[in-house]
Amino acid sequence: MTDEIESIVPQSLIRDLANAPADRPVMLLLRHSARGPLPVGEAGSDVPITEAGKRNAKELGRRLGAQIRSLHSSPVPRCTQTANALREGANGKLEIAVSRLLG
Repeated sequence: MTDEIESIVPQSLIRDLANAPADRPVMLLLRHSARGPLPVGEAGSDVPITEAGKRNAKELGRRLGAQIRSLHSSPVPRCTQTANALREGANGKLEIAVSRLLG
């Protein structure tokens, strides 16, 4: 047994994305994908996303595909890992803009 939380892309998000206007840009703001538990008394900035989190982000990237026009991330590792998985799922070659102003 593992502590990994198995999750999926919520159907409500898939529905909302399908209903997003096609005639103008839409921004989707995400924190990060599923991660493991944070160490007690610590911010846990170095806790990575889980394998399930990577799969979920890749699946969301696959569903969004070419709709992803840019990716921005904070420098927190699990956030850049999420952005990388989104990009990988979308088969994109987008640069990920990392900014300390996020997060």
